[in-house]
Amino acid sequence: MKLRYIFLASFIICVTSLWAVNADGVMKNVLTKYRTSTCLSANLAITAGKNTSKGTIIMQGNCFKLQTLELRCWYDGKNLWTYSKDVGEVNLTSPTNEELQSMNPYIALRNYKTDNIVSLLKSYDSDSYVLKLVPKSTKKSTYREIVISVSKTSYYITKAVIVMANGQQSSIHITGYRALNKYETQFFKFSASEVPKATPVIDLR
Repeated sequence: MKLRYIFLASFIICVTSLWAVNADGVMKNVLTKYRTSTCLSANLAITAGKNTSKGTIIMQGNCFKLQTLELRCWYDGKNLWTYSKDVGEVNLTSPTNEELQSMNPYIALRNYKTDNIVSLLKSYDSDSYVLKLVPKSTKKSTYREIVISVSKTSYYITKAVIVMANGQQSSIHITGYRALNKYETQFFKFSASEVPKATPVIDLR
């Protein structure tokens, strides 16, 4: 009889633990972890089709600075400057969330409750939670879904797979998170000293 009660109590604890893990709870932990980290740097590997670009990103609140061999981006929370080595110019735009999240998946989480339906998927990696974000309004959205992998220990995003409305897919792998001291906002604005001399800036806002 005593063994039966012990088994029943263990079963209830296990089931309760499973119920305690839900999409909203994981998402809140991810956002809390990011917001309490003043400034972060990490390594990136961005894959689109057969092409993969590796680089680094520095993230602070709504701002970020990204650099790969082919591309440099500065985002100050409002304006995005993009320098392409192949094109040889800097484009200045006022980007949408959809455009930003292909470079920084944390952008996709800013308004996740109002913009997306979030669900917790089965993970085949015991070290990660897997979340799927589907836009509430498919007519207005340029993406079909975003699948995010989150470390169970650090609650940092380790991977994001973005499926666009037209079926095209891209992925971002993030590793090597490091805490940094806070930067001034100017750090996330374009500086002519960081690109070849006389590089034109095209204002597309």
